[in-house]
Amino acid sequence: MQQKKNGTYGVLHSGPLSKRDMERHLNGEISASIYLLDEHLQCSVLCFDADIPKAEIPEDPAEMEAKKRNEVLPVVQKIIDHIKLVYGVSDDVFLIEDTGGRGYHVWLFFEKPQPSKSVVEFANEIKSSIEMQSIEIFPQRAHLGPTGFSKSNVRLPLG
Repeated sequence: MQQKKNGTYGVLHSGPLSKRDMERHLNGEISASIYLLDEHLQCSVLCFDADIPKAEIPEDPAEMEAKKRNEVLPVVQKIIDHIKLVYGVSDDVFLIEDTGGRGYHVWLFFEKPQPSKSVVEFANEIKSSIEMQSIEIFPQRAHLGPTGFSKSNVRLPLG
């Protein structure tokens, strides 16, 4: 998906990301997102989105960065610690991304595609266990929407 000037997304193309897609994204030519569900409702990556609530964003950029580090980064650590402790996974399956905005993405990469229903249940278990219901998860749903898409697109990492 490619973000339009009005903030909505339109289809860039179907199928895996190409090297050119990533280059264009990293060079700032496009702002892209990916759908995390494939046509078989399988998912290879899970993303947790932890942010400062919009009503609490400081106007000063330095204060916002400090608030992110002091309040949101500990939430990121809780997510990772819980997954490592309960599920016994290693550090190399995680990518922590500073979104450049109000918070962080925690990306978890699976060895092979998983049923989306299991991925969403897994993500909701983590949110519940660490008592952080305000965290967004992607994929948000285990099914496709009426247009063939779901609320399971998330901006590319390293944006």
